[in-house]
Amino acid sequence: MIEMSGTRINASRLQYLFLILLTVLGGCSRRVWCVEGDEYSRTKNPKVVPLVTALIYSQISNLTKIFNKDITKRLGYCSKDVDADLNEAFNFAGNLDFLNKCVMETKDVTQRMCTAAEMKFYFTSVMDTKSADARFLKPNRNCNLTSWVPGCEPGWACSVAPDQKVNLKNSNDIPLRTRDSQPCCEGFFCPRGLTCMIPCPLGSYCPRANINETTGVCDPYAYQLPPGKGNHTCGAADTWAGVASSEEIFCSAGFYCPTTTKKITCTKGHYCRMGSTGEKACFKLSSCNPNTYKQNMHAYGFILIGALSLILMVFYNCSDQVLSTRHARLAKSRERAARSARETAEARKRWKIAKDVAKKRTVGLQQQLSRTFSRKTGVEASTNESSLPPKFPSNSSKPTPAGKEKKSGNLTKMLQSIENDSDSHEGFHLQIGDKNIKKQMPKAKQLHTKSQIFKYAYGQLEKEKAMEQKNKNLTFSGVISMATDTDIRTRPTIEVSFKDLTITLKKKHKHLMRSVTGKILPGRISAVMGPSGAGKTTFLSAVAGKSTGCTMSGSILVNGKPDSIHCYKKITGFVPQDDIVHGNLTVEENLRFSARCRLSADMPKPDKVLVVERVIESLGLQLVRDSLVGTVEKRGISGGQRKRVNVGLEMVMEPSLLILDEPTSGLDSASSNLLLRALRREALEGVNICMVLHQPRSIKQRLREAQLQAADFLILLLAGACLGTLSQVKGDTFGYHGYMYTIIAVSLLCKISALRSFSLDKLHYRRENDSGTSSLAYFMAKDTVDHFNTLIKPLVFLSMFFFFNNPRSTFTDNYVVLLCLVYCVTGIAYVFAIFFPPSQAQLWCVLLPVVLTLIANQGKDDKIGKYLGSYSYPKWALEAFLIANAQRYSGVWLITRCDTLNELGYSVQNWTYCLVLLIITGIGYRLLAFFCLLTFGKK
Repeated sequence: MIEMSGTRINASRLQYLFLILLTVLGGCSRRVWCVEGDEYSRTKNPKVVPLVTALIYSQISNLTKIFNKDITKRLGYCSKDVDADLNEAFNFAGNLDFLNKCVMETKDVTQRMCTAAEMKFYFTSVMDTKSADARFLKPNRNCNLTSWVPGCEPGWACSVAPDQKVNLKNSNDIPLRTRDSQPCCEGFFCPRGLTCMIPCPLGSYCPRANINETTGVCDPYAYQLPPGKGNHTCGAADTWAGVASSEEIFCSAGFYCPTTTKKITCTKGHYCRMGSTGEKACFKLSSCNPNTYKQNMHAYGFILIGALSLILMVFYNCSDQVLSTRHARLAKSRERAARSARETAEARKRWKIAKDVAKKRTVGLQQQLSRTFSRKTGVEASTNESSLPPKFPSNSSKPTPAGKEKKSGNLTKMLQSIENDSDSHEGFHLQIGDKNIKKQMPKAKQLHTKSQIFKYAYGQLEKEKAMEQKNKNLTFSGVISMATDTDIRTRPTIEVSFKDLTITLKKKHKHLMRSVTGKILPGRISAVMGPSGAGKTTFLSAVAGKSTGCTMSGSILVNGKPDSIHCYKKITGFVPQDDIVHGNLTVEENLRFSARCRLSADMPKPDKVLVVERVIESLGLQLVRDSLVGTVEKRGISGGQRKRVNVGLEMVMEPSLLILDEPTSGLDSASSNLLLRALRREALEGVNICMVLHQPRSIKQRLREAQLQAADFLILLLAGACLGTLSQVKGDTFGYHGYMYTIIAVSLLCKISALRSFSLDKLHYRRENDSGTSSLAYFMAKDTVDHFNTLIKPLVFLSMFFFFNNPRSTFTDNYVVLLCLVYCVTGIAYVFAIFFPPSQAQLWCVLLPVVLTLIANQGKDDKIGKYLGSYSYPKWALEAFLIANAQRYSGVWLITRCDTLNELGYSVQNWTYCLVLLIITGIGYRLLAFFCLLTFGKK
């Protein structure tokens, strides 16, 4: 823009004026240089019309500069950039034919156009009243009870006195304008109660009206001729307000209006919305018939959902395939490591046997030679001794010439190492062809590859088997060897003693157990036996510090000190009677996750793998290690194997105190014997075991809940298709009702699906929390897994809703709002899932979005409801949706936009603010859910 003498002139407009000046200079008098708005009325020269038109348009454009501050102050809630919005509404530089025609028709158009004061009076009246009352203005200087000229009627205008000059920039005083009443020009509208003309905005259609003989109404407008005035005819448009009260001024749907006086039918392959200034080309795969106002984009919705389905199917199938391949590769690595360890052990055993036989033969031969040569004299021996070659140490080889030293092979070195140290186990880790065989075996921290880790683990297992076999028949020297063996694993011991232990119910004051005294010693298996209802589980719960709803008296000492048993929860294991294991994970995944969460963080990974492998072997779970544990809906391992997995979850933490509640219930004799053997091995390591006789989801979750996910996505698809079809976007509401139903539907569906994150795993959390697993890590892991649904579900819903509803806002805007909404309601669902039982949580998830949405839609008169609604998430989401859509309505829609946003109390400046509030609400509810998890999750 170029500013010149207080007038803003567009660069293209300057070129247009320059051409006009060149034309006029060739055939016009020098008076052109001082042309005024009424020049044509004085000269009747047609060549002056373009120049007069350009001058008038320049004055009209300059009015935006005058109104900028007032509009920004008064209507800032509906316009981010006032200059841009006014330019879209009144930028007629492309075609000024309507103004040329008006100049030639009225001859004094500048005397009939509204000044800044009259425009301000009209638009202020429109914004201060409802849309339905926009046709009736307040009395003013020209139109009142005492003065009502024909120019005050709708569609008509007047002029000022000949000696009166009109200053269009005057925004304070309304000029006296009651002379020479005429119908309003095409492309202008003349409101009832004003005697001046205002240009119709772009996107409108303002032709001269024609009388309808049947109804007596001036078509296409809705005003009638004044009674008793036969010479009065229909004028032009009479009002510009919201679409609800002035729909006839808007360019019809299926047509486009390049100027305010021209309307063209939309051609095939294009669509024209209401208020369009040009036709828009339809996308390639959409269908657009002639005279259509929207494009059929259903194909894009189906393509999007098809692409999403394909990606999810590939993701699900490939994830299972990748994990299966990985498990198969790990299984082969384990088999190779185990086979290598067994072969090394067998070779070691055979070498020992051969060495023992060779020693016996050597001793017999030595004794025989000793008896043979003992008869010879010392003289002969000394004579012969001088002829013998020099002696070398028994453990060295014969000397070789310099530079020709022969290196022994790896197998020879392995055998020499076994011969030199028969108790060493380095032979389990030596590899044929290893150039660094002289170095010692790498420690666990130095092992990185899977094969190295498995080889280390199975080597240690074979070593333990050999030691166990060796210690079956102990001699005195064997006992001494065990006492001095530094490789025996030791654990801190826990001794629990209790005296006069009494447990009483709080409400009924009934004694469940009275004055029980005893001691549980490390290295032993203590069994608590008795009939049903005798209080066995109650006793163990009291010892483990898990008694609830009762009062406990007496004393419990840990290692002779009155410490709480909770101080030792890192080395205390408790196996509940119910098998609380994750059915969607395999046996090995359950055990490995428990080990990685509960063993020391300083323990090397190979040692953790060794612990898991030791537990799997001791419990006899090798054949089902890669099998799913199973759920109620999906069959997995047997009940006995499930019970052993339940015990193994506590054994992998290598506890010093292990308490088991009926571990043999439901097991056959073979399984019970296998379990007791494993517990006996634990007791030999110093573990204090007491039992009664009569798990978090892994990060490597395989998304085996594909059926539930598919059901959620299908419901979202149906909801999006139904809402997109039934709730078409209307100009007066900008899709208000469709977005309101969208918020209710998405909130309800996403909340109910998010309940599964915590409602189904409460028992797992309680068990893992009691064993010392981090509650924060558990909560963050659950929330991180749900982020997948947070990203995908808005896409699934919009794939139907957006392409069936065809809002003016972009797909990206709608997706961002839905993303923040889903993140917010997911946090609310976490609170319900943790705080309420499942049935009550589902009821709250259904009621809350409906109630909050109704509160958020209270009118301005309900102050309490409006106040409460301003702090509810449906209000923020609805405002964000409407702002994104309303900003796409410009030109003739400007007043409708401002009127609707004013009625709802929304502001276009608050789009980012609403999204931030949704995200902060989601974070706040997650913090509240975590607090509930810490406070109520253990009950």
